[in-house]
Amino acid sequence: MFKIVISQSNLKCIIDAISHLTTDAKISISEDGLKIQAVDAANVAMCFLHAKASAFDHFEAAPGEIALDLQKLQSLASGKEPVSMTLEEETHKLHIAVGRAKYTMSLLDPSSIKAGPRIPQLDLPCSITMTGSDLQEAIKAAGKVSDHVVFEQTDEEFIFSAKGDIDSFKMPFQLTELIGIRHGISRALFSLDYIQDIAKVASGSREVILETGIDYPARIAFNPVMDISVTYLMAPRIESEN
Repeated sequence: MFKIVISQSNLKCIIDAISHLTTDAKISISEDGLKIQAVDAANVAMCFLHAKASAFDHFEAAPGEIALDLQKLQSLASGKEPVSMTLEEETHKLHIAVGRAKYTMSLLDPSSIKAGPRIPQLDLPCSITMTGSDLQEAIKAAGKVSDHVVFEQTDEEFIFSAKGDIDSFKMPFQLTELIGIRHGISRALFSLDYIQDIAKVASGSREVILETGIDYPARIAFNPVMDISVTYLMAPRIESEN
């Protein structure tokens, strides 16, 4: 059994969090909600999303697993009305209703989807908590001069910086002005291709936790809306010697 009703805004949040990594998603269903683990084709970025049952207007589900095309779902579920989805197990099709519009969408074979990533056990030494709008502002500014950004934490500041062929950028945040801190020293370089999309998803979040280390992956966790949690893990780039 799988029957849910979800607002357009919450559905968009789920799709946006995953779709820049992959278009096909394998969804684990339980009575407590939905979980999605996705990784991009290059194995650079991973996303772990949990939408609790309370994030839905209506949620009835038996434990199981389905896979679907997120881009197709996004194109069908456009508008303002809540989206209703019911799984017809005999035909393995998803019936979608958006206002008066009704669609039938074929599901994908879960075995055809790239296996979800194992969650690495990383003990990252540094952590800050900032607003999603501050993160987006820093990443947007870095994108004006380069295709990469450096995350760096010192004893006094957390610094976003970037260096292009001609121009450079730096945006420091005093640790005392941030929402939360775990003191330490870190520095790592990351591709803006991934960070820009993550920052957009996180932009409306009041708190974004950014954990870093020296040339370690970065872990970025936030709640874009109530009862939906998103965590990204992104591998660093190796800085070239100058």
